[in-house]
Formats: sequence, C-alpha cells, structure tokens
Amino acid sequence: MLLGFSSKNYKAFDERVSLDLAPITLLFGKNHAGKSALLRLLPFLADSFHARARSPLNFDAAPLRGAGFSDILCNQSSSQTLELELRCQEGQSRIQYRELEGAVQATRISLLSQGHTFEVDWIHPGCYQDREEQVFRLQFQGPVPSQDGLPEPFQAMARSLHQLPRDVLWLEASREPLAREIRAPHSTPWEIGSRGERAIAFCSQSSRVTERVSGWYRQEFGLDFEIRRTAAFIRPVLTHPKTTRATPLSDSGEGFSQVLPVVTAWAMAHEEVGPKILCLEHPELHLHPDAHPSLARLFLQPPNRDVRLLVETHSENLLL
Repeated sequence: MLLGFSSKNYKAFDERVSLDLAPITLLFGKNHAGKSALLRLLPFLADSFHARARSPLNFDAAPLRGAGFSDILCNQSSSQTLELELRCQEGQSRIQYRELEGAVQATRISLLSQGHTFEVDWIHPGCYQDREEQVFRLQFQGPVPSQDGLPEPFQAMARSLHQLPRDVLWLEASREPLAREIRAPHSTPWEIGSRGERAIAFCSQSSRVTERVSGWYRQEFGLDFEIRRTAAFIRPVLTHPKTTRATPLSDSGEGFSQVLPVVTAWAMAHEEVGPKILCLEHPELHLHPDAHPSLARLFLQPPNRDVRLLVETHSENLLL
C-alpha cells in the first residue's frame, strides 16, 4: 500500500514537495498553483508501471496530456533532473531521472528498506554501480526497478510498488456526459475510466456497488438510483421511494449525473472491487454549493478497507 510520494523539480515545484496519503487529503488553492499537476503525478506514475510503457516514465499516459520530459520539469529551475520518491509500508524509493542518449534514464537510485540502503548510479542503459564499484544489472518496468537484480532486502518493496496500477483510480474534472441509455455490457469492466465513461456499465454488473450508490442518493436527496434493463440496453434512473415514476439520470440535472462516477468509484473501493487510492479532480463539479457537504459526508464514511482519497477542490463548503 502506497503511503505517500514526493517530487522535486516537477512542474510548478522547484523544491521538494511531499504528500502523505491520509484517509482524506485535500488540495485546495488558486488556479495555476499546481494542484492538478500534483494530483496527476500519482496516476502518471501508476500508468508508467504498465507493460506498454517504453521507458521508466510513460509519457503516453493520459494525465500528462501529451507532455514530454522537458515539459514536466520546473521552468523556474535550470536543473535537468527530475526526482521522484514513492513510500510504501515495505520501504521507500527515491530516483533521479534525466534525458540521456535520446531516452529518459533513471540516473541515480536510492532505496531504503528494513534498515538497509541501496544507492547506485547509472553507467549505461541497464547497468548501475555503487560506491564500491560493484555493478548491478537492473531492469525497469515502471518508475522503480523490478525485483530481478535487486538485493533481497529490497525485493518486497519493489513488488509492492509494482502493484500501484491496481491500486490507483483517477477521475479527471472533465467527465463524460451521461448517456440516456447504453448497450448492456456482456462482462464487468475492469475499471470505470478516467472520465467515468464506464460507471453505468460497472453498476449494471454489480448489485453491491449499485446499492451503495443508491444509498447515497437516498440519504442525501431522498431518491433511489436504479439500473433499468431492456433486452439490449440499460438505463440509469432516479426514482422516488413513494412513487413508481422513474426519471432518467441524464434528465435529472448535470450535477446528479456528473457526480455518479465519483460515488461509483467510492462504492467500488468500499466494496473491495476497485482501486483503493482515489485521485479525484473537483468531485463537486456541477453540484450546487449546498450539496457539497453531501459529498463530504460520503467521503467521511468509514471504509471496509484501507481507502485513501486524494481530492482537488475549489469548494470551501467541501472543506468545511
């Protein structure tokens, strides 16, 4: 389980900035202050662990929006080195990256685990050397080395950090407009997408998640959330408990429909069928300010497991 992360010379931050992942971590501030960049660093690193990444850092990752290595370096600094740290229960990894020989390389690796330290410098691709000039051949599938080639005390930490893609869900602020109905899926999506585009499909395949989502709408707004089915399509609706009339969620106002992926992600985490680190950009988007405390109450409900929320917001009501 990831406990925190830090960066240096990244985007708006020339000095080291560090975040510990508490049960709820809120990023609040003015525009252009670096909130989004800091939040998106985590899904960027998680995406870099996928096999499709062509270097330790995956610059095809959606959170970067096409940025390259030079684009994510702080423009207030002359340094060409990016430093990233990941902290988990098994230890911590602090690695420096530079662009060398036409590719991004991890040029210095510092690992700490079980009271042991491991520090090596880049010689050439795949080869590193410690202060005693012992050479290590290390392979990267993500921001940290894979366990192969690492001394034994650091292998458990490497395995733990390589689970990050499974643990992290990112919901960007610009979420998918809700369709009135969609074709019924044949299987459960493995995730709901960064724009929440598969939230309805996931709910249609999980009665436990749907009941948690409905419980929130019912508690906060006196409405039930349901998935109505036909032969080939499914339609999300809101119903009043005392009537049989159903209103398509897409007709219930932008706030009610845009918050659905947020509530679904939370329900998935609590039902242990989805990632447990939720990176949420402006979850209150399109909700009336009076409804922002409804989200706060949702986030404060005790989870069934070790869930972490990293939330970017402009809402003072959500803070209060």
